[in-house]
Amino acid sequence: MGAELQHLLRGQRLDGYPRPAPQTMPELLALCEKERAQGWTHHFSDHSTALAVPIRNFTGQVIAAINISGPDPVMNADGVMEALLSELKQTSTEIMRQVGGI
Repeated sequence: MGAELQHLLRGQRLDGYPRPAPQTMPELLALCEKERAQGWTHHFSDHSTALAVPIRNFTGQVIAAINISGPDPVMNADGVMEALLSELKQTSTEIMRQVGGI
């Protein structure tokens, strides 16, 4: 994955995005590995927050993703992201069950 990502982003600057976005390729690779291991991702940009989880086929390959996003004041309220992440994971599991994924 690392080599593919480096090839895809060759010549692109990462340091033009505000933190918490990764500023270097090693930071981006570490973030991708962390999110792959935890099984979900979150993204902050321009006063909004998004959560996403993968949809996998029967071999475990990611074939799609589902996400939800909203304004920071809503998404960052107590317990909201945790509840939405739980719902996303349940929905992802149901979709994978229906399409023969794992």
